[in-house]
Amino acid sequence: MLEPKTVLPKLWYRSKLFWFNVASGAIASVVAVFQLIQDKLDAKWYLIAIGVINAVNVGLRFITTSPIYTKQLDKEYVETLEKTNSTNT
Repeated sequence: MLEPKTVLPKLWYRSKLFWFNVASGAIASVVAVFQLIQDKLDAKWYLIAIGVINAVNVGLRFITTSPIYTKQLDKEYVETLEKTNSTNT
């Protein structure tokens, strides 16, 4: 039987999901504040954009395998996880 492999955590700034959400939020804020394209696009395109953003979020969530942390992990903790991974393979 295969043993589960421990996934090493990563720092928050290495998360694709995090940066996609920051970018989509920033774009939405700029559009809302400066009213750049409200008069040029039909309301259905806003709904399509929201759907696409949600679909990308779900897709990124499915491919995400490691948890994120907001501070540097203890080197000893990471070494312990790496040893656990090497003994499980």
